[in-house]
Amino acid sequence: MVAAMGADAWQQTRGAVIALWRRVHPEQAEAVEGESSGLRTVLRGADGELAAAALTQLWQMRLRAPSPAAPRVGSVRMSVRATDGGRVHQSAGDLHVTEN
Repeated sequence: MVAAMGADAWQQTRGAVIALWRRVHPEQAEAVEGESSGLRTVLRGADGELAAAALTQLWQMRLRAPSPAAPRVGSVRMSVRATDGGRVHQSAGDLHVTEN
């Protein structure tokens, strides 16, 4: 994203980031949109290399937070009943069953 700030791809990149926030954290999307508007100006007016490094770290942290792969905290309730020698396998995550 930071590299795109100085390039023509900025509007497309910015739009994709804001769309991600609208899907994952809609309550924060407006703030991210407003902040991203001023970042390009900051990057162009500052020591380019230093500002780019700082902004890269900032956005790497921010983009990890809304990542769909980020673990979610919650609860799982499972109930099962096996009869007549039936087998049951339950998991709230990955499950690998190997039977011989």
